[in-house]
Amino acid sequence: ESIRFFAVVEEDYLSKIVLDRPLMILRHVHMYVPNDPRWDVRHRWGLTTYGYIERINPDVILLWKQELYDFTNEAVLDSAVNPERFEEALPFYQDALSHELAGYTHIYEDSYGVLYVRDDLAQQYLKMEGWMMALR
Repeated sequence: ESIRFFAVVEEDYLSKIVLDRPLMILRHVHMYVPNDPRWDVRHRWGLTTYGYIERINPDVILLWKQELYDFTNEAVLDSAVNPERFEEALPFYQDALSHELAGYTHIYEDSYGVLYVRDDLAQQYLKMEGWMMALR
């Protein structure tokens, strides 16, 4: 599923973003991204927070939907090894699941993954129309 998800993302969206540098893609470890000099691929083991996003400022974020469901489940918080760290990450996962990730535009999703593109790039390269923005 991950390979199929990325094929759509690359063909329909990433191919339209042309920069004078590699596109920085933050991906969940379950999300496939092939080696390619057009991309600077990062992944994070463990929880992602808004602080981390602000620090690395990725152009694109690819998230695994199952993780969004898992990390917004209150039962997970109750059994978390490090509840403070989990609580710090919770707003990121809640916003991603509700298509309201701060600074990013929800572009595409299927049953497996979710694609977010930084707002400035989405507006410049993907020409998000009002009706598409309404689908977010």
